[in-house]
Amino acid sequence: MQTTHRILLDLEYLKEAQRLAIENTPAKKLLYKNLWIQWPPRVILTAVSIYFSVYHHWSTAAIAAFIVAVSFLGTFLSRRSQAKARQNNRLKDTILTFALDDEGIDTTNQFSNAHLQWPAIFNAVVYPQGVLLQLTPNGFAWLPDSTLTVGPLPRRAN
Repeated sequence: MQTTHRILLDLEYLKEAQRLAIENTPAKKLLYKNLWIQWPPRVILTAVSIYFSVYHHWSTAAIAAFIVAVSFLGTFLSRRSQAKARQNNRLKDTILTFALDDEGIDTTNQFSNAHLQWPAIFNAVVYPQGVLLQLTPNGFAWLPDSTLTVGPLPRRAN
């Protein structure tokens, strides 16, 4: 049985696909989603900065305070870099077609076409709104049910 998804890669789709890819990659999830992991070093470095400023070691206190300030800047810059990656995606505003059948996945867009057999797929995660396919360790394809043009909607596991 074949199903076909026709996806317009607009900024809304790219943002949702990027969010799901981050949720399904442990290192990216730790870096981008679990911001609590950044707070213990900030608290420790703030305490170090206060300690050294009390004992008049201004250069050490300044270095610790600078590292705390840069950690806050890093949080902002990571979100900005995600937005820039979506904006600079070379497939933005193009149509991407995924045809899934028993033999594998055929993908086509204005730049290329490819065929992947099912053993090449690392992982598939089923969501209520669609399926997220992990094609490479850092490459994902988000197939929302709303883009299904041919074939039945997949059955959901309970």
